[in-house]
Amino acid sequence: MISVLLVEDDCNLLGITRDYLVKKGTISVHTAISAGAAIELLRTRNYDAIVSDYQMPDMDGIELLKYLRASGNDIPFIIFTGRSREQVVIEALNNGADFYLQKGDEPKAQFVELENMIIQATARKRAENSLRESIRRLSDIISFLPDATLAVDQGGNLVAWNRAMEELTGVPAHQMLGRNEPDYTLAFYGKRRPLLIDLIFASDEEVMNCGYTGVKRKGKALIAECTATLPSGIKTLWGIATPLYDEQGAMAGAIESIRDISGVRDTEYARLQSEIKFRWIFEHSPVAIALFDERGWLMEVNPPCKAIGFPGNRWGRYNLFSSNILPAGRREALSRGEAVRFEIADQREICFPLQPSRHLDVLITPLFLPCNESSSGYIMQLRDIPDHSQKDIMLAT
Repeated sequence: MISVLLVEDDCNLLGITRDYLVKKGTISVHTAISAGAAIELLRTRNYDAIVSDYQMPDMDGIELLKYLRASGNDIPFIIFTGRSREQVVIEALNNGADFYLQKGDEPKAQFVELENMIIQATARKRAENSLRESIRRLSDIISFLPDATLAVDQGGNLVAWNRAMEELTGVPAHQMLGRNEPDYTLAFYGKRRPLLIDLIFASDEEVMNCGYTGVKRKGKALIAECTATLPSGIKTLWGIATPLYDEQGAMAGAIESIRDISGVRDTEYARLQSEIKFRWIFEHSPVAIALFDERGWLMEVNPPCKAIGFPGNRWGRYNLFSSNILPAGRREALSRGEAVRFEIADQREICFPLQPSRHLDVLITPLFLPCNESSSGYIMQLRDIPDHSQKDIMLAT
């Protein structure tokens, strides 16, 4: 139900207009015969719209409109009058009237048009209020997100700049809210450079031309990385931006979250360097080396290991724990994180065809990652022994 305040000093027209508007049961009407009476009603009740005559004693319709707008009341307002001067129309619209309707000789047609204007104006206001409330709730949520986050409305004006964004850029939210693209990009980069939130519908080529790398799409979201000079120094940043939609599915703005991944990139670089060094040592070591996963399955052997006959082509089929090489005592030692060392000369001990006259010293060591308390795998080293002694040696790590 739409509630309307009808302001009209002509009592006959007031009754006719009220009767037409309420006959469908979708609009309720309260009436006032003057602007002053309307103001008194507005102090005690809320309405969805006001329909007001222009020419009335004491205060005309536009003066009533000015009074309401000056007091911060943005209720939809329709001027419904017999005056046809163009200046009245311009003044009404300039002061915030939603519609202007001239009274004419065909009452039925004009009442239909008035009803449509009321429906349109109230629907638009409700949509604006709903969007404003959604943005307010979104802003409250955004404020507590751990990632630096900003949001803009459909007009490109900044509506959210959270605490993490304040910390990242050194710019407080009260200096940014309400500003548009040039202002918030300057605050972020120190120069005009679009953020991902400004490039959601741009091509990947356009995004990369703005200094972004690793560009990819996930649904309607745009994801990319870049380097920026911030108060805390030069940072590698990861960002994701996506459009925002209202309850009717219309685009209402956009949101972007930004994460400082500088430390992650440094860690990844260090890990890559370690992997390269390990790979070089593994491939070029004169010692025969076999790698097993945490369950004991053979993963890889290096060239010297293949040379002594170890089954390098049996990846995933040779298991350290199921072979004769690890009786119960040795398995228990490995499970405690201890290294196991022993000598072998009989090929049956290790379940692969050992070359004749090869006697080997075997050392099996659990591998641990810094973040793991349990073993992440095992490394076996095999060396030739000049003498032919055969004894098991248990070593603690």
